[in-house]
Amino acid sequence: MRHDLNFTEIVHLTPELLITFQEDAKRALVGDGSCSLDNVAISCFASELCSCNRNPQSLELSSLMDFPIRLVAVRENVFVGCVAAGPLRDVPNSLLRRVGCKSSDLFVVSLCVASDARNGGIGRLLLDGVRRAAPSSDLYLTTRKMSDGSDTALDQFHRERLIRQHRFYTSEGFVEKVCPDQAFRLYVWEKSSQTQNLFRAT
Repeated sequence: MRHDLNFTEIVHLTPELLITFQEDAKRALVGDGSCSLDNVAISCFASELCSCNRNPQSLELSSLMDFPIRLVAVRENVFVGCVAAGPLRDVPNSLLRRVGCKSSDLFVVSLCVASDARNGGIGRLLLDGVRRAAPSSDLYLTTRKMSDGSDTALDQFHRERLIRQHRFYTSEGFVEKVCPDQAFRLYVWEKSSQTQNLFRAT
């Protein structure tokens, strides 16, 4: 089901909205919390978490509340996506903290679009929301690499998802950079290098 962007709002995640959307958001983020192929196909992060032997059930919408920029996409009072961003200097991974240059650099996390709303531009709206909230910031994000030796169906699914993510992020102006942590791919959106109009009318 495609979502009409004219009726999609990008709003700040408040404690009240957290209560309203936490169940729908959890389904989008990690599905039923299992590592089945059916579940990883519909959830945003189950394939990544399962591929690195982490519990998918640990990721919830409440984790976004730790970030100064925390946005949800809402259409007709229904949750259809989320994203968060905070200072790069605050990320737990000490290797990633070294890649930034300015105090305004932001790290983008938990970009997720509900499965029935994908391929309709909502991911772009969420990223544009971050850009509007921090108009002078460069944005950093990572995706987790797969081991070359992994050949399970789950690992193959995650590899294919990484290819789709790469296409999306590069289409949004992110450039892949050398990442000091070899477990991740690093993407950077540098405001100064952008020549196109990134603040689209919605």
